[in-house]
Amino acid sequence: MEEKRKFIRFKAPFCVQYNSQDSGDFSGVIKDISMGGVRLSLDTSSSVSLDAEGMLSILLPEDDLKITGKVVWASEVGEMKEVGFCFAANTDSGKEQIHQYILKHFNEKFTRNWWQM
Repeated sequence: MEEKRKFIRFKAPFCVQYNSQDSGDFSGVIKDISMGGVRLSLDTSSSVSLDAEGMLSILLPEDDLKITGKVVWASEVGEMKEVGFCFAANTDSGKEQIHQYILKHFNEKFTRNWWQM
């Protein structure tokens, strides 16, 4: 299988709130995060539409980060649903907050793998 990821992923179990006109509202937990998006773990009762654009509120320890994007994939894993959420290209301030968080909490891994980006 060809690797399509452009950014290093970091395990980051933060709570999130998602709001979309297409998919409605739901809560979940981030499985991992990168500069390009997140993988979310949701209850299987969550109904998520592919390509649904919406607002994701990531509840970081220091701050709540609100960032726009869209659902790019969804699959059921056991009793949970996993969803890939890609950040919108126009959210530079949100990406900067994520970058600062990653540098602060994952600096060693980030600098060790900088060449993979």
